[in-house]
Amino acid sequence: MINSADQVDLSQYRFCFVNQFGDDYGWNGKEIPVVSHKVCMMRAVDGHVRDIRNMNYDFEVLKEYDVIIVNCSLHDWDALHSSEITNTTKMLEWTMALKELYSDKLIGITPEGTAGSVDRSNLYTQTMWYAAVNIVDFLLIYEFSAASYYQSMTTKPVWPLYPYVPEKWAYENAVSGPSKEKIIMIGANDFIAGKNTIGSLLAYKELKKKYPEIKAKLMFSKSATRQDTIKFLKDLDIKDVTLTRMGPWFFYVKYLSNCFLGLHLEQTITAGRFPLDCALVKIPCVSTYATSQQILYPKTTIDCFDTFSAIEKCRRLIENQDFYDECVDYAKRQLDKDLFGPEIIRQMFKDIIFCGTHEDIKSSIFDIYSSPIVTHSKFYLSEKEKRIDMGPGVKGLVSVCINTWNCLEKYSKPCIEGVMSYTDPLISDFYSDYEIVIADNASTDGTVQYLKELETKHKHIRVQYNEENLGCPGGRNTMIKMAKGEYLIMLDYDVQIHSFLEGGKDWIDYMLKTLDSIDSNQACGPLLEYEPVLNFWYLVDAIILYKREIFDIIGLYDERFTPYGYDNADFGYRMQKHGIVSQPFSGFSFPVSHPGVGAEGWTTEEKLENLQKLKYEFILKWGRDIEIINKLYPKRDMSLRTGIYREGGPIW
Repeated sequence: MINSADQVDLSQYRFCFVNQFGDDYGWNGKEIPVVSHKVCMMRAVDGHVRDIRNMNYDFEVLKEYDVIIVNCSLHDWDALHSSEITNTTKMLEWTMALKELYSDKLIGITPEGTAGSVDRSNLYTQTMWYAAVNIVDFLLIYEFSAASYYQSMTTKPVWPLYPYVPEKWAYENAVSGPSKEKIIMIGANDFIAGKNTIGSLLAYKELKKKYPEIKAKLMFSKSATRQDTIKFLKDLDIKDVTLTRMGPWFFYVKYLSNCFLGLHLEQTITAGRFPLDCALVKIPCVSTYATSQQILYPKTTIDCFDTFSAIEKCRRLIENQDFYDECVDYAKRQLDKDLFGPEIIRQMFKDIIFCGTHEDIKSSIFDIYSSPIVTHSKFYLSEKEKRIDMGPGVKGLVSVCINTWNCLEKYSKPCIEGVMSYTDPLISDFYSDYEIVIADNASTDGTVQYLKELETKHKHIRVQYNEENLGCPGGRNTMIKMAKGEYLIMLDYDVQIHSFLEGGKDWIDYMLKTLDSIDSNQACGPLLEYEPVLNFWYLVDAIILYKREIFDIIGLYDERFTPYGYDNADFGYRMQKHGIVSQPFSGFSFPVSHPGVGAEGWTTEEKLENLQKLKYEFILKWGRDIEIINKLYPKRDMSLRTGIYREGGPIW
């Protein structure tokens, strides 16, 4: 029994850092030509660094690892850098799906961004972030001072890691020599992200008025082109700034080594790599309250974005050689204390493993149905989605549920009359009677009058006339509560039944026979025109047969997905979460058609706008998009299923 973190044997665990951008690295005791802090972290525990793009977002690659850290960078680039937001949210979705698939592994997230980046991100990214940090096992941050900021977002443990210095192999050949030019290295590498560089450049501009001989170096990352940066400097009338694109860490330190001092006016607390790099190349650093800055350079530490104090500190370093040497020597002595060595990394991972594997303190995986989530999250269950008591249905009765809204002659009437013409329980082996349950969503084109006449003539037809348009999920919920059958069929009003099947059986008999042929099956439906998509983990709601008890377990449709779209995906995912099987079958020779009108009278742009809005709602609720969920469930091999229709007829 392990009673403390110190007893954890790291050699028994395999570690992997999943990088958002970069290359794959495997540490096997040999030097690696390209150095990054991820590589250095994994080297401390003999782990690997894997690039998500080279993995093609595949989960199988990570099967061999026990502890996985996923880099989900957060940056304040909402308006100008949408591609970064897309990559970040995709990483967050993928990480949550990874935890669902490998629940036995310890999986963590590192933001690798400034404290405050979450608040400055757009709502989409915020929602994904708050969901993810409550699903994974731990959160790893690079700055101790930001621990309380991140801990306020999650019930899972937050492990702050001081910036660290890799062993000497990482720095060999990086430093060009002791010669220093009067060059100020601007710390932030992107004038857009967090606007950190603006303050540093303004301080440099003021210093240059008094010391015209000084120059500056500035690196720009992929988020800002050289042309953007040149225009920016020209607009501010800032001169003698050498620009170069951000490269690997090795190149960055070499570029820094012949500078005179480093200047980095952070707007918020960050990881504090820049002060460490300055200390390694033996130059002073003027920066804000990162932990490393306070430990290495206490006399040149300033408040966030304090340009005036930065100018005064830089002037003193330029004019007073004794003060300059004092700052450099103090930083060297602090580095010699091994305050930033790899042992910090190893101890941190011991703590993470002990916390994550010790039964008394292990955090449970987030369950959307039973566990509360922190108030930041947009996760919620609508009232009408909660479970209901359906009660027993009438044995042998099938309730055909049709949701109508205008389009009487084009869709509603042909749909209803097709059901009546080609449904015959007398020739079925699987059901003895049927009813038609209709919810009309405030039609205005004569549909209401038509339905009232049907009710008068046919006792097996019952209608609920809604005073407003409740959309697809609202109408379905109305009919579910009305239905008396042992089975319920959700039938869209633009679906048409064309004939009996060969052999004289009807379409309901066919569906019930399919349902009966699959063990533990609770729902089935034809793929129809969606037949090429064989990896659906949910059924398209144009026509689906459900066992009545499904609604006791799953509850009603979620009416946030109104008027239509993603309601079927949401319901199907809830079925999967509860282990309920839904079986699609081929629509070949099935006497049903569905034009997929969606919303009659809507333009294509309106339909797309609606679907985009509801896609966003789906992600708010589940923390992932359909594409990510698809990776969790295997593709369906239609040819191996029984109870389906294929060329040559059905196979039973």
